Amino acid sequence: MTTKPKKPKAPKSDSIFRQFFIDDDGGNKLQVKQNDKLMILTLLLLGDKPRRVGVVTKSTRTIEMKRKNSVHLFRKISMRGGFGFCLYVLKEQTSIDWVRLSDDEGNHWKIPVKFILDNGQILFFKQQNFEKQIFVTLEELEQFLVKPEENRRLDF
Repeated sequence: MTTKPKKPKAPKSDSIFRQFFIDDDGGNKLQVKQNDKLMILTLLLLGDKPRRVGVVTKSTRTIEMKRKNSVHLFRKISMRGGFGFCLYVLKEQTSIDWVRLSDDEGNHWKIPVKFILDNGQILFFKQQNFEKQIFVTLEELEQFLVKPEENRRLDF
């Protein structure tokens, strides 16, 4: 008599998935995937592919964001340009105090969320189905630049 080998059970997932509407039309959503240490935030914009907002480390209350200057630097906001942040994420959340931003030119910033909310300029590119964003100029971000010798993170 032969017995069938038992299939190994899939490991139990500790992740929780949630989605929130981030606009009045209900077209754009924020997806949150989290476990006990991290939260991965992804924008699901109407008719567009998912866009990663960042990863939140719960213990440090910090969201890690990466930007490509050729794509994300908004040049009309100042002489040097500036970066935009999802207003809904920064305004409505209760678990993020810091934004750790890096670009593809090797720059790193550690910015208080309160600074962005108090000093940023809100813009809404509704025709492109983007969410409301809050922009901060590179000139304003200069004070939060992390010097290489102060950057203790190995992989940014």
